[in-house]
Amino acid sequence: FFFSSRRRHTRLQGDWSSDVCSSDLIYQIKQRSSTKPLILMAASLEPLLPYLAGQEAELEIWRAVVQGYWPGALTLVLPASDRLPAAINPMGTGSLGLRVPAHPLARYILERSGPLATTSVNRSGSPPLQTMADIQAQFPQVFTLTGEAITEIYADLATDPPEIGRAHV
Repeated sequence: FFFSSRRRHTRLQGDWSSDVCSSDLIYQIKQRSSTKPLILMAASLEPLLPYLAGQEAELEIWRAVVQGYWPGALTLVLPASDRLPAAINPMGTGSLGLRVPAHPLARYILERSGPLATTSVNRSGSPPLQTMADIQAQFPQVFTLTGEAITEIYADLATDPPEIGRAHV
């Protein structure tokens, strides 16, 4: 299903953590290169922690960052643990994008499902879809939730120095 996670609409795909990762459906529907990574969304930081590689001091810094921005439009890129399924980051870059969406129904679902693989809603290489009507027209087979839109940002804390910018589609 799709929901507005602020400016960039997002697709949630279930059961990515199983042996048969369903992230292939995201790649198929979006016509996305299977070399591009997905991000994980969860209802809070805690369910994402097993997929992160970091010392306690780093975890405390990351917790402090998300206190001010989650739930919301910030995607954090952090070092990934070896528990991350290869299908989430096919190029094995050692990092992982994470987010907790602001949409209350999305968080409600994520509280019950656990972390899910996600990506923006648009055909790969195409401009972002700006309205739910556009999404429903391009992806009529998918359930949509409504919400408001604002700009999304990311913070790559897996790099030195950290990189902050506008999210890539």
